[in-house]
Amino acid sequence: MIKMLKSFLFILVISLPFSVQLLAQTDPVNLGEVRVVNALVGLGDVDVYLDGSIVAYNLAPEDATIYFATPPGRHSVAVRLAGNPDLSVPLADVLIDLAANGSQTAIVYQDKFALEDGSYQPPLEEIGSFIVLDDNRSLSQLGQSRLTAVHLSVGTPGKLSVAYTNRASLLHEIELEKPYGTIDIDAGVYQLALVDAESESLDILERMGQFSFNSNTLYTVVTVPNLVPQFSNSGSLMIPTIPATPRAFLISASMDKPADGFQVRMVHAAHNTAVVDLYVDERLVVPRMNFGQYTEYIGLSDFSHTVTLRRRDAAPDDVPLAVAQINITDENRDQEHWTLLLLNANEQSVNALNLISEGSDSNQASPVTIETPGGPLVLVLLPDNVAQTSRDSVRVRLIHAIDGALDLSLYTPALPTDEPSSAQPADTTPQTGPTSTPAPPVQLVDSVLYGAEANETETRAGLYDELEFIAGGVTTVYSMSDVHLIDGIVYTFVLIGQPAGEPPVTALQIEDFGRGIPQERLYRGLVTANVEQVNVREGDDIRSPVQGSVANGTSVDVLGRNQDGSWVLIRYTPVGEFQQREGWISASLILVTRLGDPANVLSLPQIRR
Repeated sequence: MIKMLKSFLFILVISLPFSVQLLAQTDPVNLGEVRVVNALVGLGDVDVYLDGSIVAYNLAPEDATIYFATPPGRHSVAVRLAGNPDLSVPLADVLIDLAANGSQTAIVYQDKFALEDGSYQPPLEEIGSFIVLDDNRSLSQLGQSRLTAVHLSVGTPGKLSVAYTNRASLLHEIELEKPYGTIDIDAGVYQLALVDAESESLDILERMGQFSFNSNTLYTVVTVPNLVPQFSNSGSLMIPTIPATPRAFLISASMDKPADGFQVRMVHAAHNTAVVDLYVDERLVVPRMNFGQYTEYIGLSDFSHTVTLRRRDAAPDDVPLAVAQINITDENRDQEHWTLLLLNANEQSVNALNLISEGSDSNQASPVTIETPGGPLVLVLLPDNVAQTSRDSVRVRLIHAIDGALDLSLYTPALPTDEPSSAQPADTTPQTGPTSTPAPPVQLVDSVLYGAEANETETRAGLYDELEFIAGGVTTVYSMSDVHLIDGIVYTFVLIGQPAGEPPVTALQIEDFGRGIPQERLYRGLVTANVEQVNVREGDDIRSPVQGSVANGTSVDVLGRNQDGSWVLIRYTPVGEFQQREGWISASLILVTRLGDPANVLSLPQIRR
C-alpha cells in the first residue's frame, strides 16, 4: 500500500518570479460587500443598479451577482426589467446600511400578485420588494459547509423546512420573509426536500433533488413561488397570479480568507476523466467534481497541504487516484488567490506543460501524469490576480485549457465607444465616396500556452460586440457576442474542450470584483477648472511637454504628488483616446479625495521621477 501511494505522489512547490509577487493584495480600508439575487422568478431577467450605476445586465431568475466591495455606509440598490431605461421606475429598490467588513445579500422577490379573475392587477413597479440578509462568511472548519435559508414564496405555508427525504429537518421552520440562522454540516452530497412545517404529516411540497455542498462555502436556500414568466398574445409580460406551491434554489458564496493562509479555486477542465472527489488534508472538500465545474474560492489555513483525488463516492479510506502536495513558498505567501486546474494529460499537453515549467519566466513544478478510470490528468496550480482594477476599467484574464489547441489569445473587433448623447444625436446621414478600410481587430490578451499562468490586461468597461478566442494567431475556436464588461470586475475566461468538438470548445466565465486596494488607488481626483479642458504634462513642471488633455469635471485616479505638492500624478483617459495614461496636472486644478472625503495633497505618496 505504501509503495502504491508513493507512486502517485505529485509535488507542487510554488516559487514564482518577481513579476507575480507584485500581485500581492492588501486591503488597508475596511470595506463592506454586497450582492443582489434575482428571486423574481415570474418576471424574468433584470438589470441591477448600485448607487445609481448599473452593475449587472440581464441577471437571470435564481441567479446572483458577485459581491461588490464598497465603503461602509448607506447605499441604494435597485432593479429594473432588463433593457429598461436607467431613469424608468424600478421594480424595487432599497437602502442598505453596510458595515465595515460586513457582507450582505439583497434579494428582490415578488410580494404582490394579480387575482385570477382579473379584478386586481398591481402596477409592475409595485410588485417587488427586497429582503436584506447579513451573511455569515466567517471561516468554517476544513471539510465543513455552511447552510442558511430564506422563505420568500408568498402564498404558500408560512413555515417551511428544508429536510432530508425522510422528512427529518435540516433547516427547521423557516418563517416567511424573516432571516434565518446558519448551520455547519459536513461537505458532501445530500438528497433534500421542501417540507410544509405547519402540517402534522410534514407534507413534502417539492423534492429538491441532490445537492453537492463544498467545504468552506456558504449556501443560501431561497424558496420562491413556483412560477415562470408568461406573456400575452401581444408579447407583453403578464403579472403572475399567486401560486399554491413553492420551489427552491441555492446560491453560494466563498468564506473569509484565513489570516495565515490562502484561497484556492478548483477548476475541472479534464474532459475525458472520471468524476472525482477532491480531498484536502484527508477531508472531503469538493464532492463529485465533474468536467466544466468550478468552485468558489476555498480558504485554507497554513501554506502546505495534501490534495487527494478519489473516485466519485469512494470511501475516505479507499486507495486514492492521486496524492499531491501543495507548498506555497515564503516569497509567494502574499499571493492570496490561486486556481488549482485539472487538465487532460496526453503527450502534447504534458510536453507543453514541461516546457512551461522549464522556462526561466515560470518556475512551476513539472507535471506528473495521474491515471483515472476515464483517462489521465495533471494538476497545475496558478496564481490569480484579483486586485482592484483602475477606474472605468476591467481586467480580462485568459487561461488555456483546450486539449490539443495551439496558444490562445483574445481579440475584439473594436473597443466599446461612448453612447451618443441625447443632446447630440449620432449622425445618420448616408456617407458617400470610397469605402474606408476596416480597422484591424484589437488584441485584448496576448497568447497564452496550455496550462500556463493566465495572461491578462486592463481594458475599457462597456459593451463588447464580440470577443474572439484565437488559436495559433489564426483560427477562431470560440466567440461571444454582446458581452457587457462592468467597471471594477475581474473576468477570468477558462477555455475548455477540444478543437475537434468532442466535447465542443466553450468558455467558463468566472467573475470577481477587484479587491485589495493598493495605496495608489485610495485617492481620487475631480478636475476643477474654468476652462473646458486641462493640459496633462509628462513631468511636474509647466515647461514639461503636454502629453494630453482631460475634460473639466472628469474623475481620475490620483497616484501621488511631487515634493512640494504643487503637481499631482494622475491616471486618466486623454480626450479623444481610449487607453489610459499617466501624467502630471497642476494641484490647483484638481480636488483630491480619499474614499469620498477631501484630502490634503501633501497626504499623497511622494513620487520621485
